[in-house]
Amino acid sequence: MLFMRGNWLRALPVYHYLAVWFAFVSPATAQMAQWSSVPLPANWTDVRRQSELGHAASAVLDLIGFGALIASVIVWTVEVTSQEHGAAEIRRNDAPAAAREAE
Repeated sequence: MLFMRGNWLRALPVYHYLAVWFAFVSPATAQMAQWSSVPLPANWTDVRRQSELGHAASAVLDLIGFGALIASVIVWTVEVTSQEHGAAEIRRNDAPAAAREAE
């Protein structure tokens, strides 16, 4: 369903989320894991800011991707439902007049 008719493009923010996480959050976390408790390095605020902004950007991209996924499911459901109702209408119109009167 997701990969039909270009819907896979709507999942791109999820892939970008992973790229942002590996580019910004992972290096900052690895650097913070090497710190001892006292004293903190002089650039600890820069590393913390990089980690926080990476988490925020990842969260925004993840929400965009999830919203696009939900939208594609809703659009797909509406399309399938309307096609099913259209097929039922065609079958009813093709029935003989006596059969339609019986309904």
